[in-house]
Amino acid sequence: PLDDFLQLWARLEDNEFGDLDSHQKELGTRRERRLDQWITGYSARWLDESWRIAGDYLANEYLLPGASLSRRDRWAGSIVDPSAGFSQLYQVEVAGKDFGSDVDLVRLTAHLRLVYTPWVDHRLVGRLELGAALISDEDRTSLAPSLNFFAGGSQSLRGYAYQSLGNEVTVTGDDGEPRTLVVGGDRLVTSTLEYQYYLNQNWRAAVFVDAGDAFDDGEFEANIGAGFGIHFLTAVGAVRVEMANSVSDDNPSWRLHLNIGAEF
Repeated sequence: PLDDFLQLWARLEDNEFGDLDSHQKELGTRRERRLDQWITGYSARWLDESWRIAGDYLANEYLLPGASLSRRDRWAGSIVDPSAGFSQLYQVEVAGKDFGSDVDLVRLTAHLRLVYTPWVDHRLVGRLELGAALISDEDRTSLAPSLNFFAGGSQSLRGYAYQSLGNEVTVTGDDGEPRTLVVGGDRLVTSTLEYQYYLNQNWRAAVFVDAGDAFDDGEFEANIGAGFGIHFLTAVGAVRVEMANSVSDDNPSWRLHLNIGAEF
């Protein structure tokens, strides 16, 4: 039934997080149930992740039980292009050395999005994303890349490359020269404020500002990107073509971003 959902998965993945190449093996299960307007979720996953940094090989295993709470309220407009609504998602995962994991960890995330139309053809979109990985200092460097936080890209901070923002470390390369690597942070704060104007029923223009950072506790540095775009509205949501650059960097270059889908 539509109010009860069960998922089982097995996954092998090679991926890049920031400047780290990661290999993951994962087994997991998740159940979601609808309670009135809220969707509650309970999950458990086993993650075996290995990665390299400056020639060093690191690997950790995690047993991660978790829970989530989410809700989407569409106050006006269509499903794929609401004129007013609010979306919220809260998630927590935990791991413990006494329960099959190599580190003690509490990982928290929150995603909030607001759509509001104060006047006909004038639409505002706001977004806030928060994250924290609570881990002891001695285990900080052994936190797997996929459990760290990164910022940058079309779903995060436009004007920056995908996952280009995060805590950085300096290492010595094979040629003996120092290199700066983006390894991710244990905290995340990103936000968006966007104004959209409907040119007609199929097209709208947009201007936006994104700000935030992925960082280690106490090392926040505001990164700001701004830009403009044109959106074509379809039956599966808007096709958004946008240009943005960094306001925080000197002599930034413009970046092209492409998104497809509804805000919700």
